[in-house]
Amino acid sequence: MKLEKINNNKITAYFDLNDLENHDIDFQSFMSNSPKSQQFFLDVLDIAKDKFNFNTDNYKILIETLVTDNGSFICNLTRLITDKDNICTDTNIQETISKSSIYAFSSLDDFLNFCTSLKDNLKSNINIFSHFSKLVLFNNTYYLVMQNITLNFDILETFCACISEFGEYISNSKYFNYRLNEYGTSIISENAICNALEFNNY
Repeated sequence: MKLEKINNNKITAYFDLNDLENHDIDFQSFMSNSPKSQQFFLDVLDIAKDKFNFNTDNYKILIETLVTDNGSFICNLTRLITDKDNICTDTNIQETISKSSIYAFSSLDDFLNFCTSLKDNLKSNINIFSHFSKLVLFNNTYYLVMQNITLNFDILETFCACISEFGEYISNSKYFNYRLNEYGTSIISENAICNALEFNNY
């Protein structure tokens, strides 16, 4: 695990599945915001306090976690300024898991090969990707935009392996998503992975 101080009120933690396993947390438990995952974040805050004097007493803490394409995690922990008349007596954690990600493919063939590889590895579980995804062409690059999809550990591991072979993680930025919507060309407007497989008879 690596911690980085961004400013006086924000730190970023970088960790992976091994770090979770060391705390007896599996991916599904982590994504469901279990008591163990909350304790994990409290441990991270303790480390941040020792390392950066990042004191969270009487603050609310906003935790925003992104799952990257290689199965690692980028976590922003932000101290929220509280009203003087409404001081918190304990550290109050508010956690959000980012479920929106954008992946880039240099060609349409790369995207189709990714879809085929994913289907070959997941079989019937490919249907989990039947919603909330689109394919956009922008500046000669194909972007897969996925939203509101929660994956269990095995499927996430397979997805990351296929992405690393044929594409790459780009962003979870709402601004970049807006640019794709505004200036990109829609190739598949919904159910991108399953529709790509159907259109090409895979």
